[in-house]
Amino acid sequence: GHPENVRVEIWFQLSSELVDAARGSGDAIRKKEGLIEWQRPIELLHIFVIHE
Repeated sequence: GHPENVRVEIWFQLSSELVDAARGSGDAIRKKEGLIEWQRPIELLHIFVIHE
């Protein structure tokens, strides 16, 4: 598809993952497990920035 559509899909996926993580308890995010959960969304964000 068009690059614009790819960007939109990535942002929808990124935002949904961030919302899911935010819904979890704040304590989980502070733990090691929480950091691992945030790793993939952050990598998606780096991909978005690089390809922008």
